[in-house]
Amino acid sequence: MELDRIRSAATQPYSASAVTVANEPLIVDVLFPSNPGEHYIIELATLKANLTVRQPNAAGSFPPLSGLFLCPPGTPTELLAEAQAGWSMNARPVLLPLGPPGANVGTIGAGPAFAFALVLAPGFKITVPYGWFLRAIVTCAQGTLTPGPGALSLGVLTVMACKERDVDPAECR
Repeated sequence: MELDRIRSAATQPYSASAVTVANEPLIVDVLFPSNPGEHYIIELATLKANLTVRQPNAAGSFPPLSGLFLCPPGTPTELLAEAQAGWSMNARPVLLPLGPPGANVGTIGAGPAFAFALVLAPGFKITVPYGWFLRAIVTCAQGTLTPGPGALSLGVLTVMACKERDVDPAECR
């Protein structure tokens, strides 16, 4: 209980956003300030996105194509050509569990705008080693000429995390 209290007191938001240029997958990376001898514990992670043209197929396009991923330093992004040809497993090193409903899509009005969300499974704490980062990927039609959600789609990835030293957690005050 004491460790949870210490982590709760130290938890703060980390956020990043990305906008697509054309038909590439929407990829948002949250990079944590890295110091040797420190790691992060993720308490919660959510992606909110406004997709302009296409939405993921809720019948099975995520995971592993769309989701939340833990990535080591140097993890490549998925390029448009790779998404058109299939998918890049290298851009998705460690698949993280999604909480119910996992991901969800809502249609906004009569136009082709879609609200999309991904949520990390509640209560599932993730250790982020030194130099690693969290990634969200949204794809809609992987393996086609237009695999992403469309130009000017916007995604915001927000992570609630606390920094800890790589020592006995009771000493991390």
